[in-house]
Amino acid sequence: MDNFPTTLDGLKEWIETLAAYYEGNSSVTSIFGLTTAEVSATGANINAMYNAFGGTLINDQGELDDLTSGDNMTAMTEMLDFYKYLIGNGYTQENLKLKDYRSSFGAGNVVMYVDQSWGYAQIAEVADNTADFTVTASLPATMGTNGKGESLVESHCFMIGSALSDAQKEAVDLFIQYCTSTGTMEDYLNNIGLAYVAHENMEDCQISPILDGASSGKDNVINQPLISAATSVQTELASMVLNYVNNGGSPEDSVNSYITEAEYYLNQ
Repeated sequence: MDNFPTTLDGLKEWIETLAAYYEGNSSVTSIFGLTTAEVSATGANINAMYNAFGGTLINDQGELDDLTSGDNMTAMTEMLDFYKYLIGNGYTQENLKLKDYRSSFGAGNVVMYVDQSWGYAQIAEVADNTADFTVTASLPATMGTNGKGESLVESHCFMIGSALSDAQKEAVDLFIQYCTSTGTMEDYLNNIGLAYVAHENMEDCQISPILDGASSGKDNVINQPLISAATSVQTELASMVLNYVNNGGSPEDSVNSYITEAEYYLNQ
């Protein structure tokens, strides 16, 4: 892991080397897992990969960006081909959710997988000693023609209601202070939802060493506006990738079909 790949070509070399190493081992089902299940969590994961290849799905105005030309089309084509490369060569499985990869990783069936949500609970549920064999790394800083490995990182956020009474505001304030205190959060951040701290009340929290290898990734993230149709737009993205891998066709046709589906939800 000290020499983890810094380019997409280097990553493919790793994948192919590991595939050769585990050839004939029936217990290993995925060398490099990328989720393609048609659910919103998968869509968010694919969105993050699209960003890593240099694409922009939702622009600063909260609209679907132009996906049919320039860097966006290049990123989409290269991302789709990467998914086809993985599934077509048997390096990953189709229709698996992130939680499936986590539990399979804990059981020793998955070698590597990409998880932008820092999921950990399902791994630890399968293997008590997960921390002994789990290490992390950031995505390669060069992904395809224009990609810089930039990605999305999911965060846990508090949703606060409006028109609260003074007593309710005080209660909310105390509740957030409690939840973001070191005593409350440290065990959670180390054993359930591996994460980096994002609030000053949590700055003294000790973070799981599992995240050390991927720590540079948090400095290579992009911001994407949160839109009301995000769940549907990202789920359709997952459907598009799975359809492309299974049924072929051109990236251009896949993208145009996706735009039609995504804009239906954006225009609701």
